[in-house]
Amino acid sequence: MDAAETHVPWATHKELQLGSQPSRRYACGHKFFPTPDLFLAVSYQPQPDSPNSVDVLCDNTGRGKAIAAYLSPFDAMIDAAQSSRPGRLYHVVPAHEFDPSEFIADHDNQLRLALHLGWAALDQKLILRPRGEPAACSTMQEQHVLAEDLDHIEFNIKKAISDAFDRLREHAGLFTYRETFRDILGWSEQRRHQAVAKAIVSIPGTLSSFTDWNRVALYDPEFEQWHFVSSTLLDDLSD
Repeated sequence: MDAAETHVPWATHKELQLGSQPSRRYACGHKFFPTPDLFLAVSYQPQPDSPNSVDVLCDNTGRGKAIAAYLSPFDAMIDAAQSSRPGRLYHVVPAHEFDPSEFIADHDNQLRLALHLGWAALDQKLILRPRGEPAACSTMQEQHVLAEDLDHIEFNIKKAISDAFDRLREHAGLFTYRETFRDILGWSEQRRHQAVAKAIVSIPGTLSSFTDWNRVALYDPEFEQWHFVSSTLLDDLSD
């Protein structure tokens, strides 16, 4: 599964990454403690010696492979739905239920997260990945993890990233998005599926190729509509 393709690593540069890497298999656990809360998209792939084994959705960035992480549970649901394939269905889980220790071991003791902020768009059209999913606008944060800390990994999202996430939604008029996120977590599975389907079918337009992008697309699940704000709101996150 080429689950790691074409998200935008804003902390590295502004081009969409069109390469891909297969996701690796990791086991669920309770060793990861991000602040604020994050969400991940995983596909359950049980193994004979590891019944809780999962694949986690990842991004390719200019600094290497990174776990796709979402401050918005609904954004994670959209990406999970769009990345799912027959035999490999992605589901959203709180990040603290995931054990990133194998990822860390495979990446020179570095925990890399591609923190999802929205979707890349040109004017009112979302940019698509090669497989047809909307391309995410993300910024990467990494942290060196010592072996003695693997049983309790604290990961504090940089204030500049949290501020950028807030700023995008404020400019879109989504001032109560935190309350919306809390409500979403209480929705039934049926309502979540219906809301995600509504978001996908109501995308106002798409582009399969492009030379640049100038908007960040955000979806409001409360009023079921897309918003587009200027990508310059993220200029302070670029190198």
